[in-house]
Amino acid sequence: MSLLAISPTPPDFHFGKPDLKLLEEANQIDEAYARKGLIVTDPEINSYLEFVGNKVLANQPPLQYVNFKFRVLRDPIVNAWALPNGSVYVTTGLIARLQNEAQLAGVLSHEITHVTHRHSYLHNRDMRKKMVALDLFQAASAVGGAWAQGAANAGNSAMTAQQAASALRQQLYGMSAEIAGALGQSIMIASIVGYGREQEREADDNGVERMVTAGYDPHAVPEALNLLDEHLEYEPIITFYRDHPKTSDRVAETTKLADSQPAVAHGTYTESDYLARFAPVIVYNIRADLGSRRERTAVARARRLLAWKPDDLSYQTLLADCYRGLGAKAPEPSADELSRHGVAVDRQLYFKLTEAEEQKTLRARPGGEAQLAANRRAAEQGYLVVIAKDPTRADAFLGLGFLYEDEERKAQALDQYQRFLKVAQPENYQRLRIQRRVETLQKGLPAASASSTDPHEPATHAPAVTRER
Repeated sequence: MSLLAISPTPPDFHFGKPDLKLLEEANQIDEAYARKGLIVTDPEINSYLEFVGNKVLANQPPLQYVNFKFRVLRDPIVNAWALPNGSVYVTTGLIARLQNEAQLAGVLSHEITHVTHRHSYLHNRDMRKKMVALDLFQAASAVGGAWAQGAANAGNSAMTAQQAASALRQQLYGMSAEIAGALGQSIMIASIVGYGREQEREADDNGVERMVTAGYDPHAVPEALNLLDEHLEYEPIITFYRDHPKTSDRVAETTKLADSQPAVAHGTYTESDYLARFAPVIVYNIRADLGSRRERTAVARARRLLAWKPDDLSYQTLLADCYRGLGAKAPEPSADELSRHGVAVDRQLYFKLTEAEEQKTLRARPGGEAQLAANRRAAEQGYLVVIAKDPTRADAFLGLGFLYEDEERKAQALDQYQRFLKVAQPENYQRLRIQRRVETLQKGLPAASASSTDPHEPATHAPAVTRER
């Protein structure tokens, strides 16, 4: 019997005061996301996401207090969740990782089931019954229970959950969880660490059924789960979508269920089509990754865009920015970094050290300076190739200026900043900031070195890379 034929709402489910309170929290989370500008507002992206979401909704009967909406949130955390009022959110981090429409449909199908089966309400009732009072999460009350759980996962005895939450708030990563957690801890705990095993299995199983009904290949569900189980760097928050070994169990179970479905023809959904839809979201997320100490992830995503469109100068510049952001960090983790010991070391670097302190530690390691030099060579070469192809690329001059300034090559940095000012559009938001940098650099340099140069003259300097600015 099809799972979709089963009544999605438990037959004995009736709204009580705690349920209505949870519903109000969900509405407040929606309002907070909109008020703080976290929701991607591009009409084409929203229209496409709504199309996919409604496709897997199929002929879902109306549910009390549910109005399905599908939105993308500006957050590099790899996650998706559904509020009990029908709002389904996928983060830019998750969008940047998936490869095609079918995989996206699989994620949405899973989240839709959490709504139709009233999992948020049932989970909240269970927590109240068991008196799992949110004291476990109170240390990070300002950012919700998930943040404290993230710190607990880190196992860092040198830093309290409150300190860890405070440090994480300085990053873009997990911002949506922070906001939601402050308004509804029960909702956010379930969204981050998942519901009960049976509820999650129900969401996976029903999600596969929805995929089949909508004409998608159900194997896209385990494909997406495999993709999301990525390990490029330490994750301060391990969401349900990336919780190994839970992920491997889910892959095995959904593969088995997908294999059991009737063999029928499915639509073809390519990565190229997917990137054409979501490239602006992925570009945004790369910038957000760079601002959240996730430089390796940023490099991987930029390489993906460039593999899709090798001649795109904006993607070439973006990849150069990513190499600049790596500093002394290797683009891919070593085998040692992926070991339990390596993960523990990365955890300490993330929680105990500032970004500058982490870079200093990496540079002091054997091979650290060589890695820094290699990343800087890659970044500079990327900028110079772009400038050679188009001498009016303001973003390339800007990145090169940042890179040279990080290397204390002030005369060359000044040169690139002046080139940027000559070609940048008057409305470029960086102009005032760079004008001030130029003035500061000119004061500290001899008059001859501080003179302006022709912006169309090719630069011929050595390599460099640093942080996103």
